[in-house]
Amino acid sequence: VVAPIAYEGRLTLLAGREKLGKTTLVRQMIAAASVGESFDGSSTESRIVLSCFLEDSLGDSARFLQELGADPETVWVVPYLESPDQVYEFIEQLKPELVVIDSLSKWGSGVVSDWVQSAPVTRLLGKLADTVHRENIATVITHHANKSNNTYRDSTAIGASVDLIMTMDKGKGANGRKINVTGRIQNLTDFDLDFVDSRYVLAEDYGFMSCDERIYHYVERHPGCCVTDIRGDVTGSNQSLTDAIQRLVDTRRIFQDGESRGRLAHYVVPPPHSPGVDSPSIAPGTP
Repeated sequence: VVAPIAYEGRLTLLAGREKLGKTTLVRQMIAAASVGESFDGSSTESRIVLSCFLEDSLGDSARFLQELGADPETVWVVPYLESPDQVYEFIEQLKPELVVIDSLSKWGSGVVSDWVQSAPVTRLLGKLADTVHRENIATVITHHANKSNNTYRDSTAIGASVDLIMTMDKGKGANGRKINVTGRIQNLTDFDLDFVDSRYVLAEDYGFMSCDERIYHYVERHPGCCVTDIRGDVTGSNQSLTDAIQRLVDTRRIFQDGESRGRLAHYVVPPPHSPGVDSPSIAPGTP
């Protein structure tokens, strides 16, 4: 649904230390899904999204999503749940294709008193995993990580109940983030993110991205770059890079900068999607 984080019929745990950027990342993922985009630059169908931001105010959640270009026709924001089971009522009512719960501890606080005990954690997450698999919903739930080793906190039943464990850590540079991936989908690898212009972009050395996507994200991070820059920094033969640049120009995913200097063309990514109304849709407190 939003590669490389959310996948149809899979439950992803996104863990990381406090204030490292987990919520920012899932907000961007929600906005991308609502307009049919992915972090790798590929286009898909827009998705109905149920976003349960249980640690933020309704106003903050709506404002951040609007700033990221979320489609207000497809995003539902829930700031409060009377019980963990209420999320299933919203799923039944809205038929979402992506569900985000931020965070696990807030969602399960009414039924799990000791997160080290495996039995209540297994009951809580087991029911969610069964729903995700049965309804084929891409679902991401956030959780905190240990300070000592940056693995997810609390019972090992948390990791056993999900399909994918993604752990966020500090990466290259002040704004870089490293995502370590463990799970039940083959060929997924760890990946790096950079925080550029208030949003995350995939680092251009991301392993399974196509040549087109590597160039797209390089141009996104380096507006005004020229062919020489791309050939110097993006992996691929000169001919494959040239062909990919032309495909991106032909499909209008990148544009030649009107201020190109000399004989070298310089490239930019078009502005992000801007919603036409004031704020994302707001789900009421109960269905």
